[in-house]
Amino acid sequence: MLSDSIKYWLNPKNRHDHKIEKQFFREIAKMGYGRKYRRYYISCKTFAPTDTAVIPVIIKYVDLFEREGIKLQFINALGVKGFYDASEYLIGEYKKNMPPNYNEPMLNAVSQTLARIGDLRYVDEYIAFLSDNVSFEAGYLVEMLGNMRVEKAVPTIIKLLNYVAIIPQNWYENILEDQKFYVSQCAIKALGKFNDSSLIPYLEKFLEPEKLDWIKFDCVDNNKYLKRIYREYKELATKAIAKLKK
Repeated sequence: MLSDSIKYWLNPKNRHDHKIEKQFFREIAKMGYGRKYRRYYISCKTFAPTDTAVIPVIIKYVDLFEREGIKLQFINALGVKGFYDASEYLIGEYKKNMPPNYNEPMLNAVSQTLARIGDLRYVDEYIAFLSDNVSFEAGYLVEMLGNMRVEKAVPTIIKLLNYVAIIPQNWYENILEDQKFYVSQCAIKALGKFNDSSLIPYLEKFLEPEKLDWIKFDCVDNNKYLKRIYREYKELATKAIAKLKK
């Protein structure tokens, strides 16, 4: 009996991408990447920070694939701390897939990858992404800026505390609507990373989130999840304030 993976690659619809993948692994094998890389699967854990030679090769192959899932997998593989040569490409992909040309899966992968790389040469671009038409995936960038204590980003992070992020329209029909609060919650965590007690007043209101009328669900059926959202806000604010008091 054939396994699901074999059935997948025997499907004529997938032959093109299978061929491209084989070409990729052959190419990196010639570069000295041995047997452990010949797995026909790569992720952000595949390569080490010293493997920068693979960056242009990965980028070259991303757009050759037809299936978005494999493109996302290859973009994810660029998410290695210090893979700075991938940043310019990823910034371009972010711009192409952010609202109003919103592609949630692609933007999610690109945002996480940029956050893992942590290239501070592009702080101005990150701040621009967080200044208008902000979708929930931007939360990864917000947390990155907080973790790296980028002082220049503090005013933008403060503005995002009260921000209801853009999410896919069909998410309003189920519990995924709660992702619209993700950027706001990431902003709370990010502010807690700065050694500045003057930021505490911006966070104190989240100790009583039930008093904030913008924290609500548009879909009436989802309002049953409000208690959980309130609890999340209180816990995040409490932890962030405690860190700022140290």
